[in-house]
Amino acid sequence: MSAARQAAHAIDPDLALGVVRTLDELRDRSRGAGRASQFAKISGLALVLSGVGLYSALAYAVRRRTQEIAIRMALGAQATHVRWLFLKTSAWVVVGGLAVGLPASLAVGRLLQNNVVRFDSRDPVMLIAMVAVLAVVALVASIVPARRATRLELTTALRIE
Repeated sequence: MSAARQAAHAIDPDLALGVVRTLDELRDRSRGAGRASQFAKISGLALVLSGVGLYSALAYAVRRRTQEIAIRMALGAQATHVRWLFLKTSAWVVVGGLAVGLPASLAVGRLLQNNVVRFDSRDPVMLIAMVAVLAVVALVASIVPARRATRLELTTALRIE
């Protein structure tokens, strides 16, 4: 490094050199950033797929329970109670997923720690952020089917097929 600095200084004494790194250091650093980027893309895709899966499962549950919802509404159930019924269902799914996923993420995180640059699998801020993002995605995914459950046309929903 000192030889490179002296050669640059010999060519131009006024040249200000910043941080000088070897080609091996630059290559290792770019590989680490590429891996982190790949993991970020995969985790984003997994988050989208989990949101779509939760939405689909809840939409199917609403569709399947259409007559039950219509009977509840016809007997005087408030729309907010019907919404809470499905929001609680999705909350239990998320809690169950977190109960399984959080310990699994800690275990797998130890394996990935060697492959991703600046990654700590036990970072509490990262874990809290992950749980918060998952909770927001679950809430957004379950709001639409829950609202759809309360907007049923009672006469057509109560028709026996």
